[in-house]
Amino acid sequence: MLNACIIDDEANSREVLELLLKESHPDVNIIGTASNIADASELIKNHQPDLLFLDIEMPGGNGFELVRQLKEPLPEIVFCTAYGHYAIKAIECSALAYLLKPVSSQKLYEALEKARMKSNRVQRVLQMHVLQEQLNSPTDSSRFLVNTAEDIKVIKFDEVVCCTAESNYTKIHLADGKKVIASKTLKEFENILHKPYFFRIHHSYLINMNYIQRINKVDGCIVEMPHNISLDVARNKKEELLAKITSL
Repeated sequence: MLNACIIDDEANSREVLELLLKESHPDVNIIGTASNIADASELIKNHQPDLLFLDIEMPGGNGFELVRQLKEPLPEIVFCTAYGHYAIKAIECSALAYLLKPVSSQKLYEALEKARMKSNRVQRVLQMHVLQEQLNSPTDSSRFLVNTAEDIKVIKFDEVVCCTAESNYTKIHLADGKKVIASKTLKEFENILHKPYFFRIHHSYLINMNYIQRINKVDGCIVEMPHNISLDVARNKKEELLAKITSL
């Protein structure tokens, strides 16, 4: 059983989420709700929930400010938001779960599955540090986190050679030759890897242009990367790729 709190200033949003949880997730026990940061802080202090559904934009401060106030033991957090692309990017980089409003049953299921992957204390603290890095200075941040089947991995942007689509998963190829399989789509990683040296050369490939070793223009266009990785460049991306490389 997971004891959960819902923090949202909109009564309708709280009620809808509570109904969805009661109907489809009997292992989630709602022990309290709050509509503002002050009440939420007191609620969490008194009940120490396992799981927190947290709205981002609220009166008297946002959900990220509440996160800064949290003391150990830290709960698992599922952010809820209706807007704010900057916020979504920060959450994704920290490997935390989130829901876009209006909440769908399928997305709630996926977010809960992610939250149920119990992280240890060190991982939770690390998630919060990366979240703060992204919120405070997204252009200067140097790392992101990836949830895998076994753990949460810390990956530096500069270590990523390329990402390749594997159905609804993405294979991240690293500079040391290692590979990481992540349960995110390539489109999601295109948002996370927002540095100017990353470029989507194909619907299945996202590359770090700093690692390009050679561009073969004889048969179409192929980029050659470390560890014998050769990737096709889509015809409509060829000229843009060449222009970007000259500007690096």
